[in-house]
Order: sequence, then C-alpha cells, then structure tokens
Amino acid sequence: MDKNNELIKNIEKIHTTELGIIRIRKNLKLETNDVVNWCKKKIIHADNIHKKGKNWYVSYKNTILTINKNSYTIITAHLQEKSIGKSIERKAWKVGYNGKKKECTLPDIVKTKPHLAFEVEKLEEALKGRKIIIQPNNPSEGNIVAFIEEDGLPIELIQVKKIDKVMELC
Repeated sequence: MDKNNELIKNIEKIHTTELGIIRIRKNLKLETNDVVNWCKKKIIHADNIHKKGKNWYVSYKNTILTINKNSYTIITAHLQEKSIGKSIERKAWKVGYNGKKKECTLPDIVKTKPHLAFEVEKLEEALKGRKIIIQPNNPSEGNIVAFIEEDGLPIELIQVKKIDKVMELC
C-alpha cells in the first residue's frame, strides 16, 4: 500500500472505543485483545484504502475496516463475502481476452489471462473490499468498467445501460 496515503501517515492516531473492541472481535471472530494493533497491521498491508464521505474503508483480503476520517476511530470491521453478486446468470457474464496488441499498457494479469466480465447494478458497491487492478473508467457511452483481482484472476465488472458485447481494451 502507498506509504504516502493519509491514513497510513496518521497510523499512530488510530484507536477505537471499548464497545468498538467488542464489536470488532465479535464480527471478525478475533482471539486477540489488542484489536487496534491488529487493525493497524491490516491497514499497513491493505489491498485497498479509499475515503468516502466521512469514513476511510480499508480492505485486506476478506476484511473490511471502517475508520472515521476525522477522529481516526475504528468504527467497525466485518468479513467480506467472496461473491460478486447475489446470483450469476449466464446472460450476465461473458469471457473476455485483452492484450493482443503489442503496445497494450494494461496490467500483465489482464493481458495474459482470460477474464470473466460481469454486469453489476452498482459498480461502486461491487468494488468495496476488492483488490482493484484497473480503476473505474468509461470506455464507451453508458458503460463504467473496472477490473478486480480475485484468487489470482482478473475479473471485469461492468455497470451498463445495456450489455451487447464486451469491448476489447487493446
């Protein structure tokens, strides 16, 4: 994770309340009594840290931490389910291949491995707690696309008005 990230720069300010400790231990099924240091380690090694509204959201593997951006209080933590959506129907996904062109600048994982592309209703929600390898972007009118890595494989998530076919990025 980026050592210049504002949350990591202020890691010493991170704390929680007694009730926060109880809630986090329960939600994550932790044995440790030192919940704050456990959380700090996850923050330092996070897959993704982003700020939204009044909170920081930290993803580390299948754990999501919610931290107030002003007070640096760990509000809660929970385990993220691995599924991308509630159900996946054949019509909602396609197999994609990218990186055929020599000048392609996509990450190697996207260039060298086929990926599944899933249509999602709300891309922002589908990205929470995920390792994002290509940030959300608009490759064509009405489409918002991002790539995540899950179990070493690229997965394309697409929020669309209508999905006709998956575009090649390069």
